[in-house]
Amino acid sequence: MQTAEMFRSFLNNLKIPDERMQAIAKHYKNATRRLNIRFRGSENGFNNRLKVGSAGRRTAVSKTSDLDMLYIMPSGMWEDYQSGTNPQRRLLRDVKDALKLSFSQQEVKVDRLVVQIVFDSFHIEVQPVFETDEGHFRYPDTKANDGNGGWRITKPRMEITEMRNFRNNKSRNLHNLCRMLRAWKNRNTIDMGGLLIDTLAWRFLKQTDDYDDTGMVSYGLMCRDFFDFLHQEDAHEHYAAIGSGQRVKVYRNFQRQAKRAFKLCAQAIEAYENGSTKKCHEHWREVFGLTFPKAAVEMRDSQGLESANFINESFSAQAWRNTEEFTDEKFDDVDIRFPLEVSCNVKENGYRERSIKAYLSDIARSWLPANRTLSFSINPESLEVIPEPYDIYWKVLNRGREAEQRDEIRGQITLGQATHTEHTKFRGTHKVWCYIVKNNIVVAQNVIDIPIE
Repeated sequence: MQTAEMFRSFLNNLKIPDERMQAIAKHYKNATRRLNIRFRGSENGFNNRLKVGSAGRRTAVSKTSDLDMLYIMPSGMWEDYQSGTNPQRRLLRDVKDALKLSFSQQEVKVDRLVVQIVFDSFHIEVQPVFETDEGHFRYPDTKANDGNGGWRITKPRMEITEMRNFRNNKSRNLHNLCRMLRAWKNRNTIDMGGLLIDTLAWRFLKQTDDYDDTGMVSYGLMCRDFFDFLHQEDAHEHYAAIGSGQRVKVYRNFQRQAKRAFKLCAQAIEAYENGSTKKCHEHWREVFGLTFPKAAVEMRDSQGLESANFINESFSAQAWRNTEEFTDEKFDDVDIRFPLEVSCNVKENGYRERSIKAYLSDIARSWLPANRTLSFSINPESLEVIPEPYDIYWKVLNRGREAEQRDEIRGQITLGQATHTEHTKFRGTHKVWCYIVKNNIVVAQNVIDIPIE
């Protein structure tokens, strides 16, 4: 399969299916119509709204679960929501009560900034706003000013306009790069919001002319160069968002994951140049997950002619089973919204229990001995900020030659509790993940390295 064909198939797999698009459009229309009835006495289902977020910037993918919509309130109602205790909460409650009339079968709830309409595999977040003279929007923040409520400014039109202008005037590859990076984020459970992804892709393409006029035949090189750019970025607390310049917070450094992706991209390109199609596809799938197509195999038809056909499973002669599971396979989306602190303590007969860091410091070594008990626990304060209900999942991945020889790499994502126990058995740089999942969406995660000698 040629490079352009690989990435064309990949991007087709990332598209939101037509059936889902139609359902989303229907829900947007119903929400808009209901709010126009409530606040304007009109039954129009299209006016006074603005699609924002990844949907508005046209970078959403098939697994996007968080769909954002601004509802533009009548300017004459501004004074109605300036008095009393936390009028911002009152505004959100008024929006919620109206939406419940059209979405009686769904959960409709007030969050800090928005009203959520929760469906099986996605949710729509409706944010009531008041337009400013500059064309920006004031939106309610119920927890601002020590919980008394306040108004903040958002500038989504500037972000949407810059995405469109950049595509028309510099590079038509921006939107596709943003979509591919969402697959990378979901595959590797990286704590990056959609606006940060789009901003970083935009920054990369701004500083190079290499991909201004290229097509999909260059996408392998573009992805490699993007991850090379990304892993060399200095640590930031925030970035200036594409178009608007507003602050986009960086919750967790991404340089280490970007460096790994850069190496895998380089290996995929090298494998392709060497004619190793299967290895090429395997490396790309390590970067982007199951949405990247598998290799094709040459098969002879009844007339003896060769034809390429996609296969569902790659053949492997390895003796160990690859049982590792990934969040993009098991859940609908990865949308990290909350910090998660997980501790690991080491238990050893005859000694007091210590954190893994303290234990390794005490024994002055960088490897844990075998036959020790590891006790993992989620910091209760982390769970206090995540609204219930939610599920807790754990993933234990064994790495190294001994794990493969024993056929014990594990890696399954399993339902669990706030505590989890493991035992050190054999050498390897193993890893343990903890995920918090709401509505089949990963909203928090943490990973701990477990080096065993």
